[in-house]
Amino acid sequence: MGRGPHGSCVPPAVWPLLACLALAPAGCRSGPTLDEAQALLRGGDPAAALDVARRASAGAAPEERAALRRFAFQAAIAAGLPREAAREYQLLRRLAGRDDDGLLGELAHAVLRRAVTSDDPARRLRGVEALELLGADPRAVALLRTARTDAREEVRAAAARAAAALPDRAAAAEQLSVGVRDPSPWVRRRALEGLVGLEADARRLDRRPGDQRLVDAGALVRAALTDPDEDVRLTAVGLVPRVTSAATALLVQELGRGSDAVRCAAALELLRLDPSAVTQAWLSHDLPAAGGDDPVAALGLALRAHGDGAALAPAREALRAPAYGVRLMTARGLAGPAAARLVAPLRAAALDDPVRPVRAAALEALLAGAPEEAPGVCRRALAHADPGTRRHAFEALEALGALGPDDMVRHLGDPALTDAAARWLAARGGEPGFQALVAALDAPAAAEAALEALAEQGDRRMRARFVELLTSPGRADARVLRAAALGVARCGEAIDRPLLLAMLERGPADLAAASALLALQARAPREPAGVTTE
Repeated sequence: MGRGPHGSCVPPAVWPLLACLALAPAGCRSGPTLDEAQALLRGGDPAAALDVARRASAGAAPEERAALRRFAFQAAIAAGLPREAAREYQLLRRLAGRDDDGLLGELAHAVLRRAVTSDDPARRLRGVEALELLGADPRAVALLRTARTDAREEVRAAAARAAAALPDRAAAAEQLSVGVRDPSPWVRRRALEGLVGLEADARRLDRRPGDQRLVDAGALVRAALTDPDEDVRLTAVGLVPRVTSAATALLVQELGRGSDAVRCAAALELLRLDPSAVTQAWLSHDLPAAGGDDPVAALGLALRAHGDGAALAPAREALRAPAYGVRLMTARGLAGPAAARLVAPLRAAALDDPVRPVRAAALEALLAGAPEEAPGVCRRALAHADPGTRRHAFEALEALGALGPDDMVRHLGDPALTDAAARWLAARGGEPGFQALVAALDAPAAAEAALEALAEQGDRRMRARFVELLTSPGRADARVLRAAALGVARCGEAIDRPLLLAMLERGPADLAAASALLALQARAPREPAGVTTE
């Protein structure tokens, strides 16, 4: 055995190990390193870089651990593994003792970006819908630009709806203007409706004489009247009265061209604008006004009944015709002065017709022409077996101001009416309404609607209940969890961010949690550096 340095009796084979141990503080350490992880990331293998960084962190000195964890976070983001990034963020947060707004925003956006670019169309759709919470965030707008070129029309339609909700109206107009040229009629309709609403909001909120318009909504609607798709043309007909003072002339023009459906829609819009002029306009285009089982002729007959007493008896008979289309168009065409003289047959149709759209049209006719009769019919319709009929009657009574808190509490238990009743109670029900909604959280059918209604009001008293629902181990209903996350976004506090992070990691409401994190971050004032939110 030879002598080592300074004459010690150490085997020569051990000398290198001792030397490495002696130099360890200077960086002589075996195992994975940050440099290796960085090389893997530069080489295009972020998943391997994440693995190496994690293993390196396990044996790293405390002063190196935070840098390795931060790198692991970035590698997880680059690998498209946002839930792994969330775990790394949690470790970083514990090391630093506070949140990092920049990383938190990057993480939440990574979750949404991953969803919007997913191979799963349903996941992409949910991701786009989640963007509606994010307001004018530039990265959200960029994701909407991605979504508007999606292969699936339902995703592009959701992108148009989310764009219409952007508070930055210039960005919204830019997005929606692309949508009106989309190959899908569904998307074109949604974009057209969004642009008309955008222009109406601009006029209502801050338009001054001489201000430049974001969009020429009137020109867009006039162009849509000649769209190759009938559904787009029908949508445009319904929007005409909202965008131009020349609506009557445009609608009269539509009576003379296009399909029966478009002509009938134009006539019904004219009826709402000017009941006295619609019959003459109809007849001036030589459209049928009576006869057989033709729905178009049935509409003409109903229109004539507003000014011609001789048409009342045939219209009454048409409400009982065997053909569904005849009954429907007759009821729709009676939504005006003639309804006051046909109350009994319209009441019977509203309550007893076997087809829901006919019942709805008859009720609308009474609301338009005999409003004093409508509340009684609506209250009877609230007991109808058909959920859609109950919903229509409820909405009519709500619009008439004929429902009070007791009605709303009672209807919370009706699945067809729960969401509408919950919104009313949250907005106008006072303390009794608030207590009724809290009680409804124990019923899964009502919980989602109650939570969304309270979240819309930003009621901070509900924060504890939102948090309770999100942390309850028995809660697995994704809709309820999403609604609770929305509540935290609207009236939560910075202290709730760890809860949302945990939701983001485990699902099933990870997209809502990501949106809520960003919304909460934008809503809350920035905390001083170094302040913990544990």
